Amino acid sequence: HKICIEELQSRQALTFKRGVGFTEALSVGASGKAMLAFTDAAANDPDLDAVRRNGVQVSKGEIIEGENIETEKSTLNQSTLQHVC
Repeated sequence: HKICIEELQSRQALTFKRGVGFTEALSVGASGKAMLAFTDAAANDPDLDAVRRNGVQVSKGEIIEGENIETEKSTLNQSTLQHVC
């Protein structure tokens, strides 16, 4: 699971907040999949090959039901993930 430990206020007119303490599975949304791709548990998952190769994951409609597109880009690699976790 991933957990929100800090939330920064956006200066954009349209924002989406989950709240500090919010948790969800790593397999949901681009940010979770980008982190999951660099774990031992998902090392052989072909669905995450692109994020391991490019360091970017895009998700569509996984977080908010009925949304047209959600794009989160996370540039991660094994080294940065070790510093985060």
